[in-house]
Amino acid sequence: VYMIREDLWGEKDILVRMGRGELFGENFACSPHPASSVSFYAQEEAEVLFIPYDRLLRHAGDEDVLVFIKNLIAMMTSKSQELMRKINVISRKSLRAKIQCFLSMEAEKAGSCDFTIPFSREDMAEYVCANRSALSRELRAMEKDGLITLQGRKCHILQK
Repeated sequence: VYMIREDLWGEKDILVRMGRGELFGENFACSPHPASSVSFYAQEEAEVLFIPYDRLLRHAGDEDVLVFIKNLIAMMTSKSQELMRKINVISRKSLRAKIQCFLSMEAEKAGSCDFTIPFSREDMAEYVCANRSALSRELRAMEKDGLITLQGRKCHILQK
C-alpha cells in the first residue's frame, strides 16, 4: 500500500510504502480531525482490516486492548521514522544526492551493498520527487561513474 499526496494539477508524490501486515491510515483514524490530504492505494489486491479507534478506547482497561494500543504506538513511531527518512532524501539539493541518500538507506535496511530496490523506476521517481526520465538518466550516469551497478531492481553500491 502506498500513501500518496496528489496536488490540484495531478502531480503525485509517494510519501510512504507499506508492506504486507503493516498499518496505514492510523494517523487519521486516531486524530480528532480525520480529514486527510493523502490517499492510499494498493498495487495489488489487498485485504484491509478496519479498526474503529474510538470503540477501542472504550475498552482501554482490557489487557488485550492495552497490548494492541502499545503495538499501535510502536507502529506509528516506526512510520514517523520512515517519514523522517523520506524528508532526509527529498531535502537533498541535487537529484544525484537524493538518489544516493535513498540507495544508502536501502543498503542499510538490507545490511548489504547488494539489495533490491522496492520501487519501480516510476515509483522511485515519485518517492524522491523527481521526473522519471531524469531519474533514469541520473542512474545511468551513476553507473557510468562507477558508483553503482543495476540489473532491473537489483542494485549494488560500489564502495571506494
